[in-house]
Amino acid sequence: MNTSLVWTIGIAASLLVISVSAFGQDETEETPTLQSAVESLGDPSFSARRRAVVTIREAGMKSEKMLVENLRHPSLEVRLKVAELLSEIRRNDLQRRIEDLLAFRADGEALELPGWTKYVNLVGDDKLTRQLFAEMLKDEYSMMLLADGDDNAELSAKLGEAARNQNNQQVANVGTYAAYLFLACLEDGSEGNLISYIYTASHRQPVNMELKQGAYLKPLHTLLEVFMEDVDQRYVTLVLNLAVEFNLKSGTKFATTFLESSNPSDYQTRVAIMCLAKFGDESHLPILAKLFEDKRAFRVFLNGKQRDSQVRDYALLASLYITEQPLQAYNMQTYPDVDRKNINGSLNAGFVKDEHREPAFEKWAEYRKTEPKKADETPEAEAKASGDGE
Repeated sequence: MNTSLVWTIGIAASLLVISVSAFGQDETEETPTLQSAVESLGDPSFSARRRAVVTIREAGMKSEKMLVENLRHPSLEVRLKVAELLSEIRRNDLQRRIEDLLAFRADGEALELPGWTKYVNLVGDDKLTRQLFAEMLKDEYSMMLLADGDDNAELSAKLGEAARNQNNQQVANVGTYAAYLFLACLEDGSEGNLISYIYTASHRQPVNMELKQGAYLKPLHTLLEVFMEDVDQRYVTLVLNLAVEFNLKSGTKFATTFLESSNPSDYQTRVAIMCLAKFGDESHLPILAKLFEDKRAFRVFLNGKQRDSQVRDYALLASLYITEQPLQAYNMQTYPDVDRKNINGSLNAGFVKDEHREPAFEKWAEYRKTEPKKADETPEAEAKASGDGE
């Protein structure tokens, strides 16, 4: 479906939900003329109806209150035309405000665009973030109205229901994805349907390409990282896979916390380790070392066949990546054969032969013994830190 048509239909539907209570009760001198024009929308004369439409369109948003009040007009013909004109006028007004935003004639707050202040607090205010915000409004205006509310329960319920419907779509629209991701950042604990949508949509086009090398990569990554901070640990593998795939280095914090405070399955542990393998540094080596005794086994695909690998194998693999040692020196291999920057959460890894495992861990132990000590690891520094050096 044409994007502009989708935008038109979406805005038309969402803009009609604003109630008459949103308007003041002050009468203007144009009221009699507009009321007369509304009545003429049901006139038998085509020319009279046409003049009425022109009058209302020229009045623009000044006619909004009058149109809302006539949404329940006794005449069906008038009601239908009023609804059509109200949607058109509001749509044109929103388009004008969006154009003003993009042209930097005003900011979103002055233009009364929903969610603007919270959005800017997360991603900043520049040309690209404004363009992305415009896409969000065009695609999901009615959902964006939730951003300025204070009812987290309402936000969660409506967002979860909408996300469930979006999960049935084959194409992920960038504006819709960004709007849902932004709203998820405002929610106090995202629910399953929403998390599922964000994960699934991240792998659908054109969102996937946008997350990897698109113009909106930076603000989308920022929103993803904020979203990840509050995700329930039940969904840790989804979050960590997103971090690894889209190079979100903040995933190391989530992976570290998860490994230190949870009792994860072997698969969850592997994904967390892969996050550290890709983004970790030497400060993460002690965390990985604790997993060197984890002999939980699982099947991987290496050398064209299935074979056993262990959690500790992956911990050693990550340690080798971090210390920039060649895998071949430890008789380790991966499938596919990738460098560190291309690691993903489903990487297959293990030893060329099972008998290589124990010697590899012994070799690592020797390496750590002979590795030059950092300043804060020397006996003198440790003694001073414990108070024995005074």
